[in-house]
Amino acid sequence: MNNELYQLIYNSSSFMFEIYDGRILPKDHPNYYDDLIDIKVINRYDNISGHIIIKNEEYQITKDFVDSIFNYVELNINKLIEMSLKQNSEAEKYTSGGGLRLNIKYKSMLISIDERYTIIMSEQEQNEFYILKQNIINTIKNYLNANK
Repeated sequence: MNNELYQLIYNSSSFMFEIYDGRILPKDHPNYYDDLIDIKVINRYDNISGHIIIKNEEYQITKDFVDSIFNYVELNINKLIEMSLKQNSEAEKYTSGGGLRLNIKYKSMLISIDERYTIIMSEQEQNEFYILKQNIINTIKNYLNANK
């Protein structure tokens, strides 16, 4: 295993937040960036790295941003775990991919949510997923807009 990845996973004080949501289009397509959210934040030993891209705009990663994402995860940890556990990999055969991908390393947990695996959830569970997805995206956008 990659030593850097090992340190990230097994260090309970490290934090990772990755979210990707966008259209399935070639990168040179004129609408590629329309709904793009591509964020990767790693905080290990107080060393912050990664990137934040919303649409076609890149933002600076700050400690305050990392703290706000960490606090959001901490407040919503039960819902994130619940959504992760409700996914069903059988759904992959019904969809071509795309949609939200969310990976979080929080304390000693790895949480992964992939929109492709939510397609065969019940209607209520899908609604809960889309509410969670919008809450995460809105929280990020609101923070970034307020701190431009």
